[in-house]
Amino acid sequence: MVFYCKCTILVHFQIQQSVAFIAKSYWYFETS
Repeated sequence: MVFYCKCTILVHFQIQQSVAFIAKSYWYFETS
């Protein structure tokens, strides 16, 4: 159960990082 929670947090963090990166890239292309 603890292992599952850790994996879920890790995956959620990776998705959040990816979304933030895409959003930054999109904003950069829109403003340039």
